[in-house]
Amino acid sequence: MTQEQTPPREIPVTDADFNELFRRMPHVRMELDRIVMERVEKEQMLSRINELEAQASNGVGEGIEEMIEV
Repeated sequence: MTQEQTPPREIPVTDADFNELFRRMPHVRMELDRIVMERVEKEQMLSRINELEAQASNGVGEGIEEMIEV
């Protein structure tokens, strides 16, 4: 097998590896935290939208249009 045909080896990444990366490159930690926060906020919004849509389809409470007032 040539190098091109050899499948890549998977090397497990440990907490120590991440700690070393964050020690050497603190901006990486900040960027990772930002990405995680954005994802959490998006998941919370989608969950709330699904909840409101379920309530609206069941005739419970107000309609979505009335609840989402800016």
